[in-house]
Amino acid sequence: MDWDEIEKLAADFQNAQLSSNLQKLTESNCIEIVSKLIETKRLDVVFTNDRKEYVTRQYLKTQIIDELSFHGGRMNLNDIAQILNVSLTQITTLANEIQTCDSSIHAVIGYLINEEYWGQMMKDINDKLWQHHYVKVVDLTLFYNLPAEFIRTTIETALTRKIITNVEVTQDKQIYYTNRFIKTNKAKIRGALSAVTKPISLYLVSKECSVPDFVIFPILGDLQQKKQLSGIVTGDQIKTSMFLPHIYVKNQTQWIHDFYKQNGYLEYDALARLGISDPKHTIKKYFPNDDIIFLDSVAVNNIIVDQLKTIANDIINTKSFTDVRDYLPSMLTDQDIQIFLNKILENCPVKVFMETVLVSDDFLQSLLQSLYKIAENKAQMIVTSGKWIQLICEDKIKFKNDDSIVRNNKTHKKEERRKKATSGKAGGGNQGRETKTKSTKKKYLQQKFNEDLSDEENTYIKDKNVEHELVSLEDITAELLKNREIAAIDDLADKLALVLQQKVNEYALSCAEKLAESSDAFNTDELKKDLIILVTNIKMFNESIELFEQQGQRTSLIEYLMKSLCRDFVTRLFKLASLQNKLQYPDNIDFNAIKKVLVELPSDVQEPLNDIYSAVTKCVIKDFLNLTTPALQACSVIQKKHNKDINKQIIFTHKEALLKELKITQDSALALNLVTSLLFTAATQNIIHMSGRHVSMVLSFLQSYIIPETAELLNKYCDLVRSSISSTENIEKMEAQEALKNKLEKIKVIPDNINIHIKT
Repeated sequence: MDWDEIEKLAADFQNAQLSSNLQKLTESNCIEIVSKLIETKRLDVVFTNDRKEYVTRQYLKTQIIDELSFHGGRMNLNDIAQILNVSLTQITTLANEIQTCDSSIHAVIGYLINEEYWGQMMKDINDKLWQHHYVKVVDLTLFYNLPAEFIRTTIETALTRKIITNVEVTQDKQIYYTNRFIKTNKAKIRGALSAVTKPISLYLVSKECSVPDFVIFPILGDLQQKKQLSGIVTGDQIKTSMFLPHIYVKNQTQWIHDFYKQNGYLEYDALARLGISDPKHTIKKYFPNDDIIFLDSVAVNNIIVDQLKTIANDIINTKSFTDVRDYLPSMLTDQDIQIFLNKILENCPVKVFMETVLVSDDFLQSLLQSLYKIAENKAQMIVTSGKWIQLICEDKIKFKNDDSIVRNNKTHKKEERRKKATSGKAGGGNQGRETKTKSTKKKYLQQKFNEDLSDEENTYIKDKNVEHELVSLEDITAELLKNREIAAIDDLADKLALVLQQKVNEYALSCAEKLAESSDAFNTDELKKDLIILVTNIKMFNESIELFEQQGQRTSLIEYLMKSLCRDFVTRLFKLASLQNKLQYPDNIDFNAIKKVLVELPSDVQEPLNDIYSAVTKCVIKDFLNLTTPALQACSVIQKKHNKDINKQIIFTHKEALLKELKITQDSALALNLVTSLLFTAATQNIIHMSGRHVSMVLSFLQSYIIPETAELLNKYCDLVRSSISSTENIEKMEAQEALKNKLEKIKVIPDNINIHIKT
């Protein structure tokens, strides 16, 4: 169906409607016919918003163009949609089609603009340009409510059509201005800057000459290019930029070069007073080849650096010191001096005091050596006076108190955890859920016997000595002031004393410690170790005595043990208590006289020591062993748990000592005693403490452990020893001594292969 047929059909349709009722179609028939035509795409129409009317797209385009012309050439698409009663979507689509087909109509952000409005817009912009000499795109955007890009396109089109002429634009294309405007402002700026003889702010020039900011730099650039500007411009921001006349720049440059050459530095404030806004950049520009150090307030050249390095080398070579303040610029701040000297003296054996005093490390070392003599005297005095022991005891008490607090806190936390564990996670009592606890085992490395017996709580922490001041600051300062060169500089002695005191004091403490270690007054730690070793040996000797079946034999050995080692233990224990409580205790005091010390001891120490003294006097080994722990605790000696590994170590150490003594001895009686002890140890894996009169008794005990040949040899040798001692006949005694001498080596080699002498 072509268009002629459609027009014919429409005419028939109209005639039918105008004819009588019998010939008219119903409304529903009309809708059905039109819908069929639209469905078969034989009719292209646009419905109105109420769906009661429809128009062709071509007719709608014509109406849009007519409405646009009627409303002055610019109209909002929303307004067009309301007037024509058609949806905005259809209007927008048709507007884009109109713009595509008709270049004189533009669709811009919801507006339709025709050529008439656009041309008038160009004329208006031209009028604004000639009225104000410049226009800003942003102002036009706000005025016309159109995008900036469309405004720029409008102006460029106007320039092309010659509607707007003699106009230039800024580099960012935000401002358009006339050539006349540029010429006028160029004349103002050229005249103003030609009369300037000192630096002036471009912001001030712009304000005084009523020249807009945006044309200042284009005009200055043009003037400089044409060499019509007798000066230079610094900066790139209108508010911070300065104009420097050539005459001023010349004088300024001359002053900068002369001052820098004569003094070796340039002050930033001085350059700022000359109108230089960026002093560091200017200095780099004037002196690009110089090695300059830029500080906070001044720039220093290598002349001063070389001077100070020479001075530093001199004091290093001469092992001395000097004040370099006179060699530094007077306006340097304390921070500048610190940065400057640190940079120069990097990796140099020189220290800086009082900001400008350079002191070589060798000079400081020489001062230390002279002060060490004072430290040695102070250490000697404090040890001799007994104050050193008092300091040590105070440290120990403090350490124990701190350690007690820590242990109490740990105990408290353990109790809290234990309560939580017993209460369970779901509440208290048996109703709560059972809480599982994982046990852990600590692994310890085996150490030597003495290390195992030492206890951490009884060791003295030497680091705490640092808290004590043996050599005061006043002592060090007084000694330093004897040096006239140091005294000539105010407060230098005080500053040096502060630095040197720690090392001097540490040396004094070290000297005091060494002096005290060499005296009996400082042997408490050694006494504690000896006591622990001694009581451990006594317990093991007592265990060996229990192997003897006869009561008489046990009594004899116990009596000898009590009168020898147990008395020695008590004597050492009383000595330790005396030293701890600052009491006089003679070195060679008799056992019966040591009880006099008891009355001077504190009550908490007096009672356990009196009990163990009584046990030794009565020769009751059981009471003695029971009382050793409380007696040791009273003297702050804590024993570790009995350990089989320690026992093995003791046995091994005891055996080695016996072998060493046997190797060097030539005494027959002593050799027999030693061999018997070694055989006892090999046979029973225990150690025994006996005298010479116990040898025959021990040999009788060993009859069931050693082979008969060895037993016979030892018994005969024992008889010879007895004869050599008890015989009244000189001939018999000499014969016995000769026999002992001949058989001595045979006796001494028994321990070399002791296992063959033990029954298997």
